[in-house]
Amino acid sequence: MEVLKSLGLSTNEIKVYIALLKLGSASATEIMRKSEIHRANVYDALEKLMERGLVASVLRVNKKYFECAPPTNLHAILREKENELSKILPELEAIYNQKKSKQEIQHFKGREGIKAVLRDINNYKMYDAFGISSNIAKVVGYYFQQWIRERIRKKLFARMIKARGDALNTPRIYGMKIYKNLFHVREIPKEYYTPTSTWIYGNKVAIILESVENPLAIVIESEDVSDDYRKYFENMWKNAEEEDISIYKEIDIA
Repeated sequence: MEVLKSLGLSTNEIKVYIALLKLGSASATEIMRKSEIHRANVYDALEKLMERGLVASVLRVNKKYFECAPPTNLHAILREKENELSKILPELEAIYNQKKSKQEIQHFKGREGIKAVLRDINNYKMYDAFGISSNIAKVVGYYFQQWIRERIRKKLFARMIKARGDALNTPRIYGMKIYKNLFHVREIPKEYYTPTSTWIYGNKVAIILESVENPLAIVIESEDVSDDYRKYFENMWKNAEEEDISIYKEIDIA
C-alpha cells in the first residue's frame, strides 16, 4: 500500500487495482464486491487507473469488463514523476546554491533524515569513517541494501574504522568479495566504541547517532573542519589494526 501510494495512487485506486489483479478480468460489480468499495467510487478509481495506463476495458457480449495491464506499467508512472522532477531540479538547485554558503551546518532527525545523509554520501567517490557499527543497517532498515547496491553500481570506496569484534552487515548480505572491493576496514578495541559515527566526504563531515530509537545527524560543510577531521582520521588509521575477518565464519572469505 505504502509503495503504491508513493506513486500517487489513492487508497481506493490501490484497492481496486489489487482486487482486479486477483480477479483477472471482471465487471465493475465483481470488482465492487472484491474490493468492498462503493460502486460510484469503483468507477471513479477505474477511470483514474485507465488514465494511468494500469487498467483497460473490454466489451464482451455488450458488457464492459476490466483487466489490469502488466504491473511493469507502474514503472511508467515512476518515470513520469522523475521527468517532472528533472524539469524543476535546475530551479531548485539554483535556490539551494544561493543559500548554501550561509548554511554550513544541517540537522537531520529520524530514519528518513539518516537516509538523506547516506544518499548525500553516495554522491562522493569515497568517504573515511570511524565509529562505524552494524547499527546503521538497523537504523535505516531495508534502505541499507539499496545504499550498498548503489555503491556497487557506482564503484565507490571507503575506509572505515570500527570496534573489534563487531560484524558488519555488508559481508553477510553481499559476500566477502564485494565487501573487500567496497571497503578497507580496520579495528580499534571495543572499549573505544561509541554509538556516534563520523563520516568524512568531500568538504563535509557527518556525525550520526546510530540509535534505532532516536537517530539523528549533523552535517558540517566546511573545508577547514573536513581537513581537521581527515587528519584525525589518518592518525587513528595508522594506529588501528586490520580487521579480523574470522568473525565472519559462516561466509566464504576466499
